[in-house]
Amino acid sequence: MANYFENFGLQQYGDKGEVSRKLTTRANIAQSVTKQTSAFYPYTIKQGERPDTLSFLYYSKPDLEWLIFFANDIIDPYYDWYLNHEQLKSFIVEKYGSLAVAQTRTHHYETVWIGDDTKITIDAYNSLAANTTANIKKYWQPNVDEFDRVISYKRKKLSLTTTTNQVISLPIANTNGTFIIGEDIYQQDASTITASASLLTANSTIAIAQHVNGSFITTRIIKGADSAANTTLTASPTILKQNIPTAELSYWSPISFYEYEDQLNESKKHLKLISSEYASMAEDNLSQLMK
Repeated sequence: MANYFENFGLQQYGDKGEVSRKLTTRANIAQSVTKQTSAFYPYTIKQGERPDTLSFLYYSKPDLEWLIFFANDIIDPYYDWYLNHEQLKSFIVEKYGSLAVAQTRTHHYETVWIGDDTKITIDAYNSLAANTTANIKKYWQPNVDEFDRVISYKRKKLSLTTTTNQVISLPIANTNGTFIIGEDIYQQDASTITASASLLTANSTIAIAQHVNGSFITTRIIKGADSAANTTLTASPTILKQNIPTAELSYWSPISFYEYEDQLNESKKHLKLISSEYASMAEDNLSQLMK
């Protein structure tokens, strides 16, 4: 990576006029290269593979790792690079405090269809709701025979995401303790959690929460998972935002922060490498741009 930074110009900073590289400078690989699809080929990072080892493997030079970074818009060579399992766990613990927090708190919602081989009859499909309140039919597609006749319906490969399923306002009484913004709040019956959500804001009379699971009721105490604060509802919750209609909830699944980071990390395994025949051109282009 040393040769890469040598291409950046110098700048003075501070009262003493210290000199450093202009690390904020960015350059683009020559458009004549990037416009040629034949200049790239897909590559999947192997477990434990580093940028310098991949650079040596493909370009026979370990210091051309910067070319891999540019081609894949990698800014942070440490965390934008694919992490192995242990590195990912360490990163998650550092970012969220613990694996438990990352695994239990919801980041967003996605439609669930992978691995669902359910089929329903034509009559069952025709009876599904499809109106302005809920559209269940959009989650299904025709299953046809060799004569292109519809014989049943199967789950559609429909990949949708939304930030949250629901946002609610909870009228609350005086709180014992102080809730922590972002923590999960919940109600339970004996040892069974009957309702939970992620706290967005709270004051002495109102709590706003999202990622709602179950129904909050006035007869049960609301507790904070991290703060151990507690309060009671003075009235039924009010729905402020409904991203996923109640009738469609079974077609969606909450994605935890752990799952989100894992998915994001997995996507980093897949790179595009600039063909070795263009490496010299890219090196010359970088030098020209940095002058």
